[in-house]
Amino acid sequence: MRRLTEKTIVNRTALRHDLALTRERGFAIDDEEHAFGPRCVAGLVFDEVGEPMAAISISGPAARISSERIAHLGAVVRRKADEITAQFGGALPEWRKLK
Repeated sequence: MRRLTEKTIVNRTALRHDLALTRERGFAIDDEEHAFGPRCVAGLVFDEVGEPMAAISISGPAARISSERIAHLGAVVRRKADEITAQFGGALPEWRKLK
């Protein structure tokens, strides 16, 4: 795995841990891992059998998306992604229903 910034996850164990946290909270975070400056939170939209089919996200400069705001924005994105899932006749997978 190639390092793009000092925050890029390049260790497989660290990546597995980050993916487990993403699944647990229900949204993903890009904390300047791809480029210095932007932060992003994203949530999955699921199809009728509970498989990911799309994602929605909020991105902005790290100065405006502080660590304190990530949890709030992530919850908003997750909720909106779940609404879109329902509008398209999608189904949340079992692991997401437990949240």
